[in-house]
Amino acid sequence: MKNIIRLLALSALFFVPMSHAAFISSLHDGFEGEGQAASVLNYNSFINWDITDGTVDLISNGNIWGISCSSGSFCVDLDGSSNNAGVMTTKEGFAAGKYKVSFDLSGNQRQGPFDTVTVLFGAGSLLNAVVIDWDAGWSTYSFMVDLVDGDKLSFANAGGDNIGAILDNVSVSAVPLPAAVWLFGSGLMGFLAMRRKAKSQHI
Repeated sequence: MKNIIRLLALSALFFVPMSHAAFISSLHDGFEGEGQAASVLNYNSFINWDITDGTVDLISNGNIWGISCSSGSFCVDLDGSSNNAGVMTTKEGFAAGKYKVSFDLSGNQRQGPFDTVTVLFGAGSLLNAVVIDWDAGWSTYSFMVDLVDGDKLSFANAGGDNIGAILDNVSVSAVPLPAAVWLFGSGLMGFLAMRRKAKSQHI
């Protein structure tokens, strides 16, 4: 009986998600909670993001530059107003697992050249590099990615002309394990219990 309990405890390690108190398992940010009444140039007080190596702008929908957000009242110009586009990185790292990542992106909406937005997860793990024309409308980009504990999501707009691609509605959601995995775990435990019972009857 003690062996069965040990086996069940061991198998539970493989089939029960581990608790990651120090990491997050989801993020949904449309930049509506920043507490600002209007656009803020070179904004660096995001709730969920750190800005490094330059700046980004928090943009209010329909502002004086005529920029329209995908939805809601705010979005982000990934090339701020300091002639040096910043890197926008989540403050918190994610727990290990499979995730769906999606975000809305449009062109800069102010003419000028195209923009290249590099999307990274973790230590230089490239998800995608999106090349987008200035007049490209809003599109939703989605990816599946496998993460290790502590990986962070980053956006970086190449260039430094104060006119960058516009970001909105960033979402990172953990993908649950398929039901077949849980069934396999239950079946394995049942098989072990039956084997133990049969063995005890022969003694």
